[in-house]
Amino acid sequence: MTHAWRRRLFYSLCALFLLAGSIAVGYALGWRLDIRHFSITKVGAIYIRSFPYDADLALDGQPVKKNPGFFDRGTFISNLLPQNYQLAVTREHYEPWQRTITVRPAEVSEIKYAVLVPNEATSSVKEPVRDFWAVGDEIIWKNQKGGLVWREAKLSGTRVTDFVEGPLRALTLDERTGAYFLNDLEASTSQNLSAAARTAGLTLSSPGTAAMLDPLSRSRVIAATPRAITLFDMETGVALPLSSSTSSVFGKVAVSTDWIAWTMAEKAGGIRLVLYDRSAETMRDIPPTLPGKTMKIAWGGRGLLGILQDNGEFFIATPQAQTISHIASDVKDFSISGDGQMAAALERRAIEVFSLAGKDYWRFNLGERSSAQRITWYRDARHLFIEGTDGVDFLDIEDDLQENTKRIADAHRSWYNAKENHLYFIRGDLLKKLDFPL
Repeated sequence: MTHAWRRRLFYSLCALFLLAGSIAVGYALGWRLDIRHFSITKVGAIYIRSFPYDADLALDGQPVKKNPGFFDRGTFISNLLPQNYQLAVTREHYEPWQRTITVRPAEVSEIKYAVLVPNEATSSVKEPVRDFWAVGDEIIWKNQKGGLVWREAKLSGTRVTDFVEGPLRALTLDERTGAYFLNDLEASTSQNLSAAARTAGLTLSSPGTAAMLDPLSRSRVIAATPRAITLFDMETGVALPLSSSTSSVFGKVAVSTDWIAWTMAEKAGGIRLVLYDRSAETMRDIPPTLPGKTMKIAWGGRGLLGILQDNGEFFIATPQAQTISHIASDVKDFSISGDGQMAAALERRAIEVFSLAGKDYWRFNLGERSSAQRITWYRDARHLFIEGTDGVDFLDIEDDLQENTKRIADAHRSWYNAKENHLYFIRGDLLKKLDFPL
């Protein structure tokens, strides 16, 4: 071989090495040849975490090998050219889940909450029921005769109005007489609360008076009359007024371990919010005065208080900051997630979802779900139960095309237990339960 040929071969091998090295480096950096578009582009990936975690995955109909980590049960699907993919999640005894995923160059498309819905409901109570209430992890139901039953034991009253856990207690109301009963379910005792309150000079009967259990005491209740808010202890028989008025009318009351909140209707119109700090034993008004009459007041995560007025205005109060923020209008119901990060407002034609810790916002037209009456957050704060007059739907707020929003129960009455991840509902006259994956 001549010297010239050796030089040509050397330079050719160097060029080949540089070319191969560049291709190898480009490949390692995620660059690929997109034959369909005759271009070089960076690949992307999909990360998915399914519930249940052992469900089967398929991408464009091809099975995906799962690669969960020790602390993370999600699956990472890499080396995907930028385009739309059909991702499917299936498992026996669950409805199939699918979503159209757009993969972009050098980005990871995340699906952290692919929740599969059970396809079969189990019977929760053997006998026919007229109504039910989820009390902690237990169920109290109303039988066909109108009586309340818990673990086969009969309770006083015809309706459950409140409950607390630790110890498990339920407040029941006899709708015929207006009398309240305090039921200690763990001790299997039932006491006539209204009769005990009468001996202390306190009128406690419905309508006209609302009663709530105190989560900090086994024997104490909070009574709300049009003119006063009172702490009543059944053990001691002592009624301690927290607030009273001859000019204002007390409205809705919400109780937590840290605060007691109530609204007061003013003669001049509108309502003002009053908070009682239980640790400091101090009371404060939170401005401003809100127009209308309070229809619902409820605590959410992070100590946030939701307030819904009869004019459809929805507010959230932050006790620590002593502020009230307007959230939405034309609202029928609201729900604040358990972690206090999300708030959902059910309106007449849509559902609005707000990230309270950021700027994310979603809006979903109700369409055929215009009969919706109530909304409840699922435990992951990324799904909502929508209860209407004809059924319960399950909404995935991160599913832009709404491919997984579906009717999950033909029922007009439902209740979700986030701790056990059960959805209870009445189908016909039978109490059913859907066991969602933990």
